Amino acid sequence: MKTFLRSLPIALFFLSLISQAQPQRELGSADFEEAKMLFKKMQESPNWKKADSISKSLAPRYAGLIPPAFSNDSLYIPWIKENLYLTKFGSLDEVLALRNEWKKTNVEVHKENSALFELMNKASVEQLKVIYRPFVDSSNEYFYKQQ
Repeated sequence: MKTFLRSLPIALFFLSLISQAQPQRELGSADFEEAKMLFKKMQESPNWKKADSISKSLAPRYAGLIPPAFSNDSLYIPWIKENLYLTKFGSLDEVLALRNEWKKTNVEVHKENSALFELMNKASVEQLKVIYRPFVDSSNEYFYKQQ
């Protein structure tokens, strides 16, 4: 759980995809294999690596707090203003600049990988968990090394 919380921003992004999955929908085997391959390819892209790096720099600064709806301004901004003093961020400008860079980079990730996201939107919850697994594994490995 601790590892998961450290990669919270990216995890929230993918969990939102999982929660939107239609249980009655399912990819055929060829599309499922393609989605797994495309996800691994996405993880090698410069924008994915940049977003992942930003997430890994943000997560420990929350000092154990769990921000709500990271990508939702109307929920996140009041929350961070209220809880900034409990975090390890130096200023509101610092955290918002990092968050905005993460959001901008994730827009690019989404554009570059539209075929993958189309497949993920058609996948079942169980298939999304399998597709998403390389991210979970790499996050666990990274944070295990940090301890």
